[in-house]
Amino acid sequence: PGAPVAHINLGHAYQALGQTEKAIAEFEKSLVLLPDAPVINYNIAAIYYQQKQFDLAQRRFMAELVNNPQNDQALHYLRILEDKELRKVLEQ
Repeated sequence: PGAPVAHINLGHAYQALGQTEKAIAEFEKSLVLLPDAPVINYNIAAIYYQQKQFDLAQRRFMAELVNNPQNDQALHYLRILEDKELRKVLEQ
């Protein structure tokens, strides 16, 4: 219960099985234990992005960049979500 890496691994396993709510819950547990850890917010953001929950994804990509400013993928997706024209295409 208190091992952040175990929660991260379990989150990845749930994500691979398509159990995204459980995956997010496990990633969230790891963030409680390691709030400044890189990539965890990115993992959550990626799930939200795939689900077209773009506002939630955008917030998580931003949180990822606070903890890990060198995450080029998070920056890439954040720029897409901030571009109004691209976002309209995604929302279709």
